[in-house]
Amino acid sequence: MKKSYLKIVIFSFLLLFSWIFFVGAQDIHEAGDICEKKYEIFGPSKVRIDKVLEYKIILSGGDNVFDSKNIKFKVIKNWKTLLNESNNNLSYTFEEQSEYLIRAEFSDQDKCYFSIEKNIKSYPKAIIYIWDEIKELELGFEENFEKNWILFTKSFISDKKIIWEEDIVTKLSENTLDIKNSDIIIVKSKFFDQIFGVWGKLWNNQQLDLSNKQIFVLSTLNKNFLKRILAKYVKILWISQVYVLGSENFLNFFSSISFGSDVLQEPYIRTFSLDFSQVPKYYLVSYLVDNLIYNWFPINLISLFLALWLAALLVSFFRQVIWFSVFGIYSPIFFATSMAVFWTRFSIILFVIAFLAVLLTRIFTKRVYLLYSAKMTVLIVLYFLLIVVVLGLDKILWTNLIDFAVFNNSLVIFPIIFLIVVADKVFYEWFKIHSKAWLISFVEFILVSSVVYGILSREGLKQILLSYPEFIVIIFILNIFVWRFTGLQVLEYIRFIPLLQKEGDSEIEEE
Repeated sequence: MKKSYLKIVIFSFLLLFSWIFFVGAQDIHEAGDICEKKYEIFGPSKVRIDKVLEYKIILSGGDNVFDSKNIKFKVIKNWKTLLNESNNNLSYTFEEQSEYLIRAEFSDQDKCYFSIEKNIKSYPKAIIYIWDEIKELELGFEENFEKNWILFTKSFISDKKIIWEEDIVTKLSENTLDIKNSDIIIVKSKFFDQIFGVWGKLWNNQQLDLSNKQIFVLSTLNKNFLKRILAKYVKILWISQVYVLGSENFLNFFSSISFGSDVLQEPYIRTFSLDFSQVPKYYLVSYLVDNLIYNWFPINLISLFLALWLAALLVSFFRQVIWFSVFGIYSPIFFATSMAVFWTRFSIILFVIAFLAVLLTRIFTKRVYLLYSAKMTVLIVLYFLLIVVVLGLDKILWTNLIDFAVFNNSLVIFPIIFLIVVADKVFYEWFKIHSKAWLISFVEFILVSSVVYGILSREGLKQILLSYPEFIVIIFILNIFVWRFTGLQVLEYIRFIPLLQKEGDSEIEEE
């Protein structure tokens, strides 16, 4: 009996011990899991000297900040502690070119103790490159920058032909601190106008001061054109000059700058002021254009105005000299301008919508007599109603034929109205599609509109006109000659060739 009790007692003790061991091991395992959390010091590892920098503790793999005033931060250089303080974050200015160590010691809410470190390298000079990715940067330049204690940062975005402003804003916002801390900014991108535009917005929001920085633009554009593009940012960014070099000098430039050489004296560097007041007053058109740009008038609109002068000359030439009987003298300009704003596909869609609106208006007015002004009111109402229907169907059916971003600018209403005016001229009240005269006029209209669109969409031509706006004086004089042309038109000459030949044969027979 005693042995049975003894077995029961021993078994109970073994069961209790096993339970305690199991629960204790589970607690130890859970505690171990908690203390296996990993933290890191968040902040730049390559820094510019004499700049106040912020460091904080975050959970690895995320952005959750560990907030505690009992974090002991140490800044160490050559085994010597330069700073030893307790706070929830570290604000520090690295004053010398050297390598540093930041150590953070703390306990979290689970009473787990951590000691983490981050290596820091400080540089006396900083350069940022923006933004076409080029293979030449892999030729050892970055090693030269490191050897010469120059902080070199690259900011690439994409090699796409079209980049939306949101992409540029996102990328440049990520590099705002690098841009602020840099001494030299190098820009190589066909989107440099948008880059400076985004910097202007960042300056308003974050006080991005570029006034004391050397800005190099790698471009082959005409100097006057480049100046006018950048001059509009003088007031916004407080920059007074930029340095320009051609892409062919890229390797020489980066080789020199990676060794810390002063490249401003190099012969391939072009220096020019962005101050419009330096333009002589006798270049009246250039002076007026520079004033407009300096006072924030949209440069794209100025270049469009200048291109429209040339477009008007060509339309007059087709009308007066060749004798194209297009629908309305300047309807091709309206149509081409709409295509330049909306791109071809969307313009054709709107033109087709305008044709349907004109057709429905004609059917309605044949049954119900209306005065001209009332007809135009019905036409405009139907036109905008059909646009809303087509936009809704495009969204519902996910056809994505229309880029809704174009409607962010309320001024697009003007090219939209242009198209209904053009459609009303082309599909006039008594037109017949199968008639020969209408078909010939329609082909002439498409041909002239295509030529005008080619002018308005030709960036090289707009660059020339914007670089040398005095060309519009020559265009104006040529317009006068074309307007006063009273000779035999080309099409009339072709039409009368048989009569001229017959008259010539008659003269020969008489002789």
